[in-house]
This record gives sequence, structure tokens and C-alpha cells, in this order.
Amino acid sequence: LPQILLHRCGIEGKVRITAMPKIRFLAIGANTTLTPDRRSGTVELDLRVQNDTPEEVRVHTYATIRLPDKPKQLPLYHNWGLPETVKPGYNRFRLTLQENDPVLWWPAGMGQPYLYPARIQLRQGETILDSFDFSIGFRSIEWSDNGTLLVNSKPATVRGAAWDGTDLFETDLAKSLHRPLEKILSLNLNSVWVRNGRQYESASFYDACDRGGILVFQECPPRTESTDDQHRILDLERHTAMAAWINTEGKENPMEGLECRCEIVAVHPFAEQGAGIPVLNVPIAPHPRTRTQFPDTGISPVPASGFPKGVTPAAEIPVPPAERYQAAIEEIRLASPSCGQLITGSIRALWPGARPSLMDVMDRPTSGFWTVRNSWQPQLLTLRRANDRFEAWVINSSLEPISGAVTVFDALKPEGGDRRSVALLTVPSASAALVWSS
Repeated sequence: LPQILLHRCGIEGKVRITAMPKIRFLAIGANTTLTPDRRSGTVELDLRVQNDTPEEVRVHTYATIRLPDKPKQLPLYHNWGLPETVKPGYNRFRLTLQENDPVLWWPAGMGQPYLYPARIQLRQGETILDSFDFSIGFRSIEWSDNGTLLVNSKPATVRGAAWDGTDLFETDLAKSLHRPLEKILSLNLNSVWVRNGRQYESASFYDACDRGGILVFQECPPRTESTDDQHRILDLERHTAMAAWINTEGKENPMEGLECRCEIVAVHPFAEQGAGIPVLNVPIAPHPRTRTQFPDTGISPVPASGFPKGVTPAAEIPVPPAERYQAAIEEIRLASPSCGQLITGSIRALWPGARPSLMDVMDRPTSGFWTVRNSWQPQLLTLRRANDRFEAWVINSSLEPISGAVTVFDALKPEGGDRRSVALLTVPSASAALVWSS
């Protein structure tokens, strides 16, 4: 079809019409688990199949998982006991696959985000009734009792930014997605808080996060009291990058009545006590895509009902100076070099004048962009004031230890007049060391 004009917003977009088979997949869930020694991985598939015919149909289900060395085809109906008949109406099947010595998926900064391309098919004889392609990443995501995120049983730092949606004026989805996601990686970040007006992003967005090793913290969506809610949860939690749901409603369990395997965590403003992930320069109130902040006021037209006690959605946190970004990130990193948590700013402004954000609507870095990027460097030397003295710290969040020497100069004296050279030092991975004080 030719491009049509979306008259309500004046944006052109491509339209695709597809025919649905009478026997088809409605949703496919995939959950991976690892043994404690990470030598074996299990994939649990949750298949929702719709049969629009008036009679039972005999089918076979095949899955193909591409291994690092060669493709491997598994006849699931035979080895795992999938029923060979699909009844009229709604059907649900559960399957389990096991893989020895899997190649693990890691978030950015902890390793490679390895994915296994997979395909699952419904067949009737030699006829393919429906087929679905997706990716499987072997990883485990857990939250410890003290709120630490564990990826593959290792503590992981949450270095994130808020995501309020793709560019509303960009008709090329690839450009609208890939530019901000590339910026997230260039900022030394590894996660996004997907708010997007409490709506889901496109499947391409979550696929890109899987490939880039970007952890996804998804805002809990509004309920519609239909099976579509459960299907969307299955489709989203199938993605390897999905880390947790974000609850900003103050409800004890906003997903009550739905099956979800990911944890539900809360957020709270930085420098305030609270459970969950601290956020800096991000309004706690969801940002509906159909609205915008008033330029130059920092006030968002969001109703003040339904928010946690102590949160004022009508007034956003003012844009802090670059020094505040730096101080907050360094405080988090010094307190916990291996598993600190902080979400700073929205990655991109949706509208001219909207704030706060790390990039404006033209994808130009704002004042906080470079500060966030430098403050999240894996290896960082920072100078801070503690009571009546100055301290120099080396923070090492990389995978390898670092060694070297630190030389301190007095800038007020002539060159070479007052110099102190610190002896050789070694800072282990995921740690911080005090290297000088005065």
C-alpha cells in the first residue's frame, strides 16, 4: 500500500496488512534459568495457540535453535510430549528445553550479550500453519534481599536513563530507535526505564535492547482486563533484556491477577529514603505521549491523583547543574562500586522545550550529557572533599584490575615546586580505593 497520511498528527507512516492463519500463535513466552554453576541452562516455553476452526486439528510443533557451531533441530512433540491435537478455541502448551554449557548473555559492561536465534513452527503434515522467529539469551536475573540486582549470580550496576518514547516526528523507525539506543551505550549506561506514557514500546525496541545488552525496566502498564494483558506480558518477558517492572502507582501489586516472572520494583527520588532504585532529574509521574511539559517552567500537566504519598507530580525536579550529576553518580559508585543503582534524566526530549533530558529534540547533547558519560566511565579518578580534607579515589567498575601511580601537583606553586607521587597501586575489579588525602 502507498503511504497514507495520519491526519490527527500530520505524520506519514507505512501501513502493512497481513493475513492471520486460522491456527496461529497468539503469544509465546520464554523463560531461561541457569544452574548455580552456570554449566546448564533451561528454556521454558509458554505457547498460546488459537484454533479458529470448528474441529480438533492434528499438529506438530518444531523449534530450531541455532547453536554457536551448527543449527540444531528439536522435534518437541516427540521428545517433550506436546499434545498432537489443538482443540477449537484457545490452547496453551508448556515446553522445556535444556542446553549444556550455554554461552551466557551479559549486560553492557559485564560481557557480550550473546543471543541464540530461534524459530518455532506449527505444522500440519508438511504445511507450515504458523511460524515465529525470536532470540533466546541464557541468563538469570534475580534481586537479592538488600535490593541488589544479580545477573548470572553476579552483582550488576544499574546505570540507567529514562525512555519516554521514540521521536514522534520521525517516520523511520530504525533511526528513531537506534540513535538514542546508541547514545545510551556511548554514555556508559546499561539500562533504560521505559515509561512511554505507561505504554509498551515496539518489538523492534526490545529486540535492539537484547542485542545491545541494555537492561529494560518497564513501567507497569494500565490494565484492560482482557487476555491481551497477559499476552503482552508474555511477549515482553520473552526478551532477554527484561529486568523488572517499575511500579509508580503505590499499589502493593499492580500486576495482580496476571502471570509475570519478573520482579516488581519501585523508584524514589535521589537523596530521599525509599525502597527500589533512586532516580535523579526524572519526574516520578508518567509522561503521557500525548502531552508535553510547558516550556521553560518544568511543570507537567499531569493530574495529581493516584501517586505515592510524598510524590508531587505537578512539579518536576529542576534541571540540576552538571556538578550535581557528577556528585550523585560518584556517591553511588563509591558506596557500591559493583552494584550501585541510579537512573539519571530522560535520554531524549520528545518536544522542543521539554525537559529534563540528556539530549534535546534534535539529538544534541545537553549540559548533563558529557557529565553523565564521564562520571560512568569504568575506570574513574575523582577528587572529593570529606570534612576538612580532600581525598582522591580510584573507582574500578571494569572486568579487570588496574594498576598505576597517582601524582598530585600543587597548581598554585611553580611547576615541580610541590609534587607528591603516590606509590604503585592496584585496584581490583568492582572496587574503589582511596589513593591520596590531604
